[in-house]
Amino acid sequence: MYYLNKMLEYNKENGIIINKYIRKTIQKQIRIHNKYIYRYDRVTQAIEWIEDNFYLTTGNLMKIELLPTQKWWYELMLGYDMVDEKGVQVNLINEIFLNLGRGSGKSSLMATRVLNWMILGGQYGGESLVIAYDNTQARHVFDQVRNQTEASDTLRVYNENKIFKSTKQGLEFTSFKTTFKKQTNDTLRAQGGNSSLNIFDEVHTYGEDITESVNKGSRQKQDNWQSIYITSGGLKRDGLYDKLVERFKSEEEFYNDRSFGLLYMLENHEQVKDKKNWTMALPLIG
Repeated sequence: MYYLNKMLEYNKENGIIINKYIRKTIQKQIRIHNKYIYRYDRVTQAIEWIEDNFYLTTGNLMKIELLPTQKWWYELMLGYDMVDEKGVQVNLINEIFLNLGRGSGKSSLMATRVLNWMILGGQYGGESLVIAYDNTQARHVFDQVRNQTEASDTLRVYNENKIFKSTKQGLEFTSFKTTFKKQTNDTLRAQGGNSSLNIFDEVHTYGEDITESVNKGSRQKQDNWQSIYITSGGLKRDGLYDKLVERFKSEEEFYNDRSFGLLYMLENHEQVKDKKNWTMALPLIG
């Protein structure tokens, strides 16, 4: 729990308040930490690789420096393994729900997650998807990934030498035959497949729940699979967003060792009146 402890130290020094939902996630991590294989090595490798190779692609061109909170998110995504029923050591966490305010760099962070999976994930011939409500939104994360292949010195060399290339279907890292594709939120098309990493972008815009159809294909065909649901919240009621919030607040989900919820939000409307509480919804502004 190295990165959890670093985040808690940072929060204390900077007056960052966390809500009861994040405290619950911390309690869940502590329980999981004592039951499963901790992969500090894999998390640190990912963080160092990201900070050494990736750039902010909006504003000033400068290297990404992950904040302690973002490093903790990586610890939750990649930090634990389990031994499955076939005796194979696999990544423990299958699902992450990140509810975070608009403009917090969710798409940029997901771009680093995709590229880390494509190049360092140990997959051969695997597929990653970004799934969004429409093509415009799907292109947002997709273009973030493609932009990194041009901004990063290392990836640009790969690009120039056709090791990392664009195809009609998406992006391909030819050394491992890993691909990254975009897909729109259409139940006729979102039938699932054999993808290892699925990024569901802006899930507050979805009416129907297509996550299970996609996850089913991943679950059946991949030992290591992960789906990440990201959202800035929204006004669409009784859709996928409300279902995910209800699910990840539940006691049942608390005892599901294969998921983590990151619900950054105020606990009640009155808290908005005190600026000190704003970090509950926007932890990176502290």
